[in-house]
Amino acid sequence: SIHTVNISARLDGVQSMLASEEAKDHISITGGNTDSRFDLLKNLSVSASRKIHTDWTLSANAGYAERMPTASEMYGFYLYNAFDGFDYIGNTGLKTENAFNAEASLAWQKPGIRLQATVFYSHISHYIMGEVDTDYSTMTIGAKGVKVYRQQGWAQLGGTEASVQWKMNSRLALVNTLHFTLARHETGDPLPFIAPLKNIGSLRYAFNRFSAQAEYEASAAQNRINKNTGEMATPGFVLAHARLGYSIPLGKTQLGLQAGVENIFDEAYREHLDWGGILRPGRNIYMQVKVSF
Repeated sequence: SIHTVNISARLDGVQSMLASEEAKDHISITGGNTDSRFDLLKNLSVSASRKIHTDWTLSANAGYAERMPTASEMYGFYLYNAFDGFDYIGNTGLKTENAFNAEASLAWQKPGIRLQATVFYSHISHYIMGEVDTDYSTMTIGAKGVKVYRQQGWAQLGGTEASVQWKMNSRLALVNTLHFTLARHETGDPLPFIAPLKNIGSLRYAFNRFSAQAEYEASAAQNRINKNTGEMATPGFVLAHARLGYSIPLGKTQLGLQAGVENIFDEAYREHLDWGGILRPGRNIYMQVKVSF
């Protein structure tokens, strides 16, 4: 069997400071610290892989990572968020987020075909999220209230991904990927902005200069939502696409003709991470010419 082990470490020093007296005055209004701040971010990862059989490979990695608060999370001053309708105020007292990550995957491969399954997990400490604070009044007309960025204990994310790549013959190939993530806060509430179970696949045919591809996307409904962030449940959907291509060599250049139909059945849908409940485009027919030098 073949073994490989990789270890990597990284240190980042980040200096944050307010560059003007006006900025310091804004932060002072909310009782924030106007002094400069220095953060030393530590990152460490270990990965290993082993060929456990002629066709099987097992790999795993684990790591520790730190993320400092963003400028908005530290110094935001009544930043309006159109997604949930709240004004946001920063918090200079935030600690860095700390995450422990782990992942393991098993792959089976033979000539022309590869199957792989992966599981992953992450535990985040000092999780940062906006929290409603009724001591503040809104500044944006129509805002629902004010949220202040605060540490929200810990959060967990876990999930799996599976994929198949199958080259059936010299002309036909199949690719399919399945992805699922489950995430929750220590209170038991779902974390926001987590996509639902999703499956994406394509069947491609190529012969000489001609290519054709059929695709589909299938997404489950997402009803595990965080209402405090203004999330809305998302219905499931299934989409179908078709694409054609033809290449023409012109001396040292290459002319590519492409055409296709996206969302063939004109499905009314939106991705869960889309803001405001706005639907994605319906049936879309396109043609394009690409010149490669």
